[in-house]
Amino acid sequence: MVGSGVELLIKTMRRSVYISLGVVVTLAVIIYFSIEKIDDGYIVDVGPVQFDPAGEVSEMTNKIVRTCGEVSSVGAGSEEWKQLKNKLDESNSNSSPRKILKQESWYLVEADLTNAEPVIELFEHTSNGYIEKVGYGGTAAPFKDAPAIRKYLIDQVPAIPAALIQCYDPVGVPFNFH
Repeated sequence: MVGSGVELLIKTMRRSVYISLGVVVTLAVIIYFSIEKIDDGYIVDVGPVQFDPAGEVSEMTNKIVRTCGEVSSVGAGSEEWKQLKNKLDESNSNSSPRKILKQESWYLVEADLTNAEPVIELFEHTSNGYIEKVGYGGTAAPFKDAPAIRKYLIDQVPAIPAALIQCYDPVGVPFNFH
């Protein structure tokens, strides 16, 4: 009979410990975890760290479904590279392309600028030369850069080839910095 009383006491103590632990964990989550609406998206704050769940899912999905066989890199120093650099220099003084991707007559250029943040420019090559379709500058922080940049470019120029935009991954600072 005494044994069953001790067992009951231990079960009650365990339950109290679990409840107390649950309360402490819940308080910690409430204090350090929050969801914040910014512009058209949501950011999860966990203490000092910000997390873009939609951006992370978009990036993982993009890496799984994209096919980049039709997309090629334009070699540094090639005639296309020089012409696109000159086109960038017309509006941005001295540019230095980091990366140029090509699909059909479309070109996606990421470049450093002398007196401004890096830029991503979309060009279409026509009989009139390289025509700038849209530009993107700066970072998407606190959102994940690649999905935000892709969405912006697609929203601005729906005719952009899907593979070209899906196969673009930003390089260097400020992109992918956070």
